[in-house]
Amino acid sequence: MHKQLTFEQRHYINIARNNDKSMRTI
Repeated sequence: MHKQLTFEQRHYINIARNNDKSMRTI
């Protein structure tokens, strides 16, 4: 379970970073 949570957190963190970069670019 802990590994799955870490994997999901990494995935969502990547999306959040991409969204943040896109918003900053705009």
